[in-house]
Amino acid sequence: MSLSLTAARAPEQEAPPVLDLVCERVVLRVRRRLAWARHLEQEEADPLARLGLDLPAHEARFYATRDDLAGLQRRLGAVESQLDACLDGDAWDNPLRHLALALGLAVPDLELLQTCVAGELLPALAPGLLRLTGAPGVTEELVRRLFGRPLEPLLRSTGALVRWRLVSERDAGPGVPAVLHLDPQVLDWLIGQAPLPAALEAVVSRVPVRTPLASWPMSQVLSALVDHLNAHTPVRLVVAGLPGSGRRTFATAVFHALELGSFVVDLGAIADADLGERSLLVARHARIGNAVPIWHLPGEGRGLPGAAAELSLVAVVCGPHERPAPVDGVLDLRVELPAPDLAERADLWRRLVPTARTWPEEHVEKVSRRYPLPVGDLAAVGLRRPVGADEAAELCRERTRDRLGELGHVLRCPFGIDDLVIPAKLRDHLGEFVFEARDRADFWERPVVQRLYPRGAGLVALFTGPAGTGKTMAAQVVAAELGQDLVRIDLAAIVSKYIGETAKNMRRIFSVAAGMSAVLLFDEADALFAKRTDVRDSHDRHANADTNYLLQLLEDFAGVAVLASNKKANIDPAFIRRIRHVLDFPRPEVAARRQIWQQVLVELGAGLTPAALDALGTVDLSGAQIKNSVLAATFIARSERRDLGVAHIVRALERELDKDGRGLDRRDRERLVVHA
Repeated sequence: MSLSLTAARAPEQEAPPVLDLVCERVVLRVRRRLAWARHLEQEEADPLARLGLDLPAHEARFYATRDDLAGLQRRLGAVESQLDACLDGDAWDNPLRHLALALGLAVPDLELLQTCVAGELLPALAPGLLRLTGAPGVTEELVRRLFGRPLEPLLRSTGALVRWRLVSERDAGPGVPAVLHLDPQVLDWLIGQAPLPAALEAVVSRVPVRTPLASWPMSQVLSALVDHLNAHTPVRLVVAGLPGSGRRTFATAVFHALELGSFVVDLGAIADADLGERSLLVARHARIGNAVPIWHLPGEGRGLPGAAAELSLVAVVCGPHERPAPVDGVLDLRVELPAPDLAERADLWRRLVPTARTWPEEHVEKVSRRYPLPVGDLAAVGLRRPVGADEAAELCRERTRDRLGELGHVLRCPFGIDDLVIPAKLRDHLGEFVFEARDRADFWERPVVQRLYPRGAGLVALFTGPAGTGKTMAAQVVAAELGQDLVRIDLAAIVSKYIGETAKNMRRIFSVAAGMSAVLLFDEADALFAKRTDVRDSHDRHANADTNYLLQLLEDFAGVAVLASNKKANIDPAFIRRIRHVLDFPRPEVAARRQIWQQVLVELGAGLTPAALDALGTVDLSGAQIKNSVLAATFIARSERRDLGVAHIVRALERELDKDGRGLDRRDRERLVVHA
């Protein structure tokens, strides 16, 4: 199917140069008008009286009765017949007809445009134009006189010439008629070229035509577009998906299948003050180039400019949770670009990462399972040519690591499962959570699972328990086991007193995180998912709405998230019921505390007797407090230039317990002093 604005050219016919015909037509009409002006001067010396004689009927009779103008008249008729044939499109395809059809130019518009073209190309016309108009160039009055339209305004604000910025008026000085200025691109168009306007060079790009992915709904979209366009329904193709997921490539492939060109417009690169002018140039460039603009929305809060409605077909690419403002009379055809399945991801790794073709098959499967990068990010990884799966894994994490900006930061994950000192039942549950995080890709691709659990692809765990019991450390273990980054979300940057801002920030987090190789950690989750309250004012109502919306975002999130809270009782029970993995981290008992003391001291190269370790284990501390105490004791010993001993640990313990408003129990102190 072709939506070309131009007719098919007859191969056996040679098209005369359109610019030559245009220029000759204007020259002949100027010469003829000059002859008439000389005749009027001879007939009447008074300029005011000459105006009364300068009537279209008198002028036409003059041309018809003068033998010395007969040859000029015959040649003018021949030239205008050729130009009429160009516009009729019966003989050949040509730029003049294309321009008229693309921008809706009427005959008077074309007459004015052609006069301006000749004025630009033929400097020798300048003296004649000056004599006829008293201005250094083409004027509207001149065009009306040349073509016999004395009462018709040619440059109307609603006309095509003004609307498309093809011709504008410029002041030529006091008492001198305004001179018409031609957009330089008109000359390019008339020689069959359609260069990009200079004002669009910084905001427009082109996407190469690539083979679409098998999972993309190409045939359905093409069928729907053809139906709507055949019914003359203006359509806006809205392609939603993650950055780098191939949204622009998909739209380009769709339009290429329709035998249309396309180009991408970065709306975020256009200042508000320039939006109206730039969007009009976009629409003009699309019409002239028989192409479709693909508007790339920068995010929420920026609507598509009104000039986009000048076209019967446009495209918009946006994020998965974004919806461009509707346009009256335009039908939205929305496409949620699906993520590639496992088989397609493995194939993309081989196609886009050339070095992966030499890796063992299990290595390709491993990275394709763990790092479901969007196509654009995967192509960028391929350019780095990783030599193996481990290097590729690091490049995948590096590619998306900083995308949340001030909303989150990456935590180091140096711990393994053996570093956690937790009850056996909790360790088993944590292992099951890690297994599900690894294995879920295969499971969720089964159609029966998708039907039974349509909103269950994401994996969320709630870690609860007193401070210092290992919740953050467990999240670090999860991320390390999965080979992914752990990104701690900064609640101070998310939670806002302004209505709607918290939900907006959360929407951005989940939208960006869906394309990251990371586990999300929401510390102090009770601040986000607190119990819904009775509505006493608008703030209560919006706070409850935020909680409901966050629950929905979590259910729709396809990644792995860990929520940590010291105050489980403050979290909305409805929220807890929707989470399948709720892990309670208790304060360590005596044996666990002894084990933590031993692990930390041994790693720092400090050895204590078993009896000393037994004594330390009796002190009621959390795991974090034990680590803090060892750290403080280490620096106390270093300041004395001595090896770490129990005396140093006692001093550090007292400092740590002071934070809780309590001191070292007398019996605990006595047991420890013995070993000092």
